[in-house]
Amino acid sequence: MANSACFPVVEQFVSVNGEGLESGRPAAFIRFAGCNLDCAYCDTRWANGADAVAAAELRSAEELVDWVRSTGVSAVTLTGGEPLLQTGLPDLVQQLMAVDDPHPLRVEVETNGSCNLTPLLHLREDVQKGRPKLRCAKGAPQIAPARSPDAQKGRPKLHIEKASQRATSDPMCNLERPFCTSTELPGSLHLTVDWKTPAAGADACERMLPSTFAELDERDAVKFVIGSVDDVAFAAKCAAEAGLFGRCAVLVSPVWGSVDPADVADALQRSDMHEARLQLQLHKILWPNTSRGV
Repeated sequence: MANSACFPVVEQFVSVNGEGLESGRPAAFIRFAGCNLDCAYCDTRWANGADAVAAAELRSAEELVDWVRSTGVSAVTLTGGEPLLQTGLPDLVQQLMAVDDPHPLRVEVETNGSCNLTPLLHLREDVQKGRPKLRCAKGAPQIAPARSPDAQKGRPKLHIEKASQRATSDPMCNLERPFCTSTELPGSLHLTVDWKTPAAGADACERMLPSTFAELDERDAVKFVIGSVDDVAFAAKCAAEAGLFGRCAVLVSPVWGSVDPADVADALQRSDMHEARLQLQLHKILWPNTSRGV
């Protein structure tokens, strides 16, 4: 395999998962610099700007895999920033999934809902089916463009389209670059995808790609970050129209310090989101005055 690209890493550490399906489980975290959104409630803004990208340490996929293996943990979370801005991410994920010493790895990618998931979904599908080659999108990842705050007004009911049905005339969607010839990998891949609510800001909310949610399954989760009680009704509508319930986990996570979790719990009980899970940020409870390395 050719030498892999380098990744701008702003921190790597071992902690317990503060949220997601594996909340409370020890994991190795790798945080990449840079993000294509600017959410109002972002708690990692320090990792997102141009200065963070410039100051980040460059690490190869091999270096990151060796570090994860050295921690001895059996779970790894790739986060940011926005990890899907890294064009070499499928290669890194594939190498992490190939680890079996000292443990096979549960690989989680946390992404913001505005980037194309097709490369990772195809990688996972190909590994599961034992195909001789994994094919993924070449070039920069597909990202939802910024839209006017008025674009949502009068919009018809959300239509969800599978990635396989999308046109592939855009070179960012063409599935051309082979990554490996492995037919079986011991690790597993799980996606936690944010669906931005109005509290995130009009730009972030409008840049969600509905197609990114269409092919998630029981291994994955969609997370609605709730900045106000009104966000619960928005989340319920989006989850129902996208057919998330019964297909993947749906998480509701109050913004720390901005909304009373008890109010969110009350609103959740009054909503149609009976299969959703209220989730608090465990790391904020355990280490309330620490913003990095947790």
